[in-house]
Amino acid sequence: MSVITLTSDLGTKDYYVGVLKGAILKHCGHATIIDITHEVPPFDVIKTAIIVQNFYTFYSEGTIHIIAVGSGNKNESRLLAAQYNGHYFLVPDNGLLSLFLNEPPQQVVELHASFSETRKIKISLGTAAGLLASGKKLNDIGMEVQNIVEKSYFKAVNQDDFISGNVFYIDYFGNVITNITKELFDLHGKGRNFIINLRQDRIESIMNVNYYEMPEGEKLAMFTNKGFLKIAINKGNASRLLGLPLGTAVRIDFI
Repeated sequence: MSVITLTSDLGTKDYYVGVLKGAILKHCGHATIIDITHEVPPFDVIKTAIIVQNFYTFYSEGTIHIIAVGSGNKNESRLLAAQYNGHYFLVPDNGLLSLFLNEPPQQVVELHASFSETRKIKISLGTAAGLLASGKKLNDIGMEVQNIVEKSYFKAVNQDDFISGNVFYIDYFGNVITNITKELFDLHGKGRNFIINLRQDRIESIMNVNYYEMPEGEKLAMFTNKGFLKIAINKGNASRLLGLPLGTAVRIDFI
């Protein structure tokens, strides 16, 4: 069974996702297609990378992941297929691979020009995925490349007595994720007491609990399974209630 996941900024109100799925099934009629989301904000590669980073490891090796989110840059027409730890990723060459993978993929190919002749990313990536799912290899659909576009998250900054970061992701429930990592916190916190200073509030501890273990309406800070500092409210929208939109500064002061 060939499993293909779809993550895109195509939306669900038009026919675009249908075109993408049709291109897949035309070349691999038995593929199992999983919709992750098609509601990524247009061209938002940062949010896309966080989504992919958090879901793809839950799928078996051999899964093919189509990530049809453009960045609007001049390389958007260059399409890549990559293999990393048994997973296959089909993406525009817009920095996405470097954002959601912890290290370079084992193999990257640029899809042959014939895939890009239509200038429609959904048809090109769908066709390539269908061919991979039907048994083709990366070298059958593209030419190996070494240089691809690379991007990185804005990193938190620190001095001896503080770490300063910002909000870079807000999920459907209003939970806020910052670019402050557990690695940075452990390295510079050194077991000291601290205060997490938010725009309108503060938190003085980082919990290792589930939401339901906290009183309803209680705010909490925790690290995600990918190691980013998250601010949440049990059964509440932390972004709205604490005044934490995207880009808001979050600072940890050690005392």
